[in-house]
Amino acid sequence: MVKRQYGEGSIRGYKTKRGMRYEARWHEPSSPFSTESVRRAKGGFSTKKEAARYIRQRLVKVEAGLAEDLNYAGTVTDFLDDWLKTHRGGPSTMSGYRRIARRYVIPHVGNIKLRELAPNTLARMYRVLESRGGKDGRSLSPTTVLKAHQLLSVALSDAEEQGLIARNPAKMKSAKPPTRSDVKNARKPTEIWTPSQLEAFLDWVKKNYPDWYHNWLIYAHTGMRRGEGVALRGRDFDGRTFRLQRSVVVVKNLDSPTKRVTKALKSNNSRSVTVSPLVQKELKEVTFRPNGPIIRKPDGSAPGPDYVTQMWIQQVKEFVAEHPEVPYIRLHDLRHTHASHLIAAGVSSRVVQERLGHETHQITMDLYTHVMDGAQDEAIAKLEAYYERHAPTLDDEDDTCPVG
Repeated sequence: MVKRQYGEGSIRGYKTKRGMRYEARWHEPSSPFSTESVRRAKGGFSTKKEAARYIRQRLVKVEAGLAEDLNYAGTVTDFLDDWLKTHRGGPSTMSGYRRIARRYVIPHVGNIKLRELAPNTLARMYRVLESRGGKDGRSLSPTTVLKAHQLLSVALSDAEEQGLIARNPAKMKSAKPPTRSDVKNARKPTEIWTPSQLEAFLDWVKKNYPDWYHNWLIYAHTGMRRGEGVALRGRDFDGRTFRLQRSVVVVKNLDSPTKRVTKALKSNNSRSVTVSPLVQKELKEVTFRPNGPIIRKPDGSAPGPDYVTQMWIQQVKEFVAEHPEVPYIRLHDLRHTHASHLIAAGVSSRVVQERLGHETHQITMDLYTHVMDGAQDEAIAKLEAYYERHAPTLDDEDDTCPVG
């Protein structure tokens, strides 16, 4: 095998789910008239031969001044417009990317040449968004600002791979996006219902909105997301356990109709959620057709996620008006309520993670630290009681001292 010479680049192999792939690496001028050299890389080749051929062709184009991407003069807006049309992602993901780009990125850095976008420019943008980037000049949460950073990080990584920029400014330390600690510290305490408040609400619904009682009962005792519930069909419930495999998401794009899209759960990770015998007994009163919706309107049809939220808002506001001692909570807070009750009952955080479908255990820990603190107090109380029960009496102790 002939060893590759200096200046001819290098090839790195890596494993993927589809087998081995190869990445071509080489150096070239950072701009058509620059003497500064930067490293480029392009992956996805099926063989080393393909990667080597690409390097040779690329260097020939660079030498002849025909590498068009080196002359890219487009703005951040130009690049994002093209990128959003070609990037591969789920409908809801791409809808979110377009919304974030339109609201938070393009108004601040859209007119800057892509090649001139610097990390300190991004840092300034993030600080402006944090202070007055919301509607009517209101501040944005670190979570929202971080989403803008994540969009840029992904998009500019593609720009770097294509050779449009030398380095991704969003991945440089001086970009200073919100940190994980910033997001965690800014998160408002989650409002949840106590077991008695939840029971009171379900009793109220059973009396005032009986057609919605079983819907709220299911959400309250499984912790499933609203879209996961809407996607359920009768065949997904065996009388004891719900099998969650799909979710219905709402896709909203500017100048196009709102769509409902059914998709697989994140990472295609289906999960099973079992309900208590008391809930099983309640659900025996309901007939679920195999292909019919489980979460349903009074006429038996499947509601959309937004419709479920509208009904929740309407009914909870009425309930709270009649019970002013009970706080108003969002539909998603019903999920937090279920998780908090599980942890308070002594269920391990790992089981809570699996039941709620969190991608990582850290997400569960971050969300329910306040409940974990209460569980820690309870654990110490139990440990102290254990020591008291097993503490030796003075008569049992050996008060003799060993002689050295």
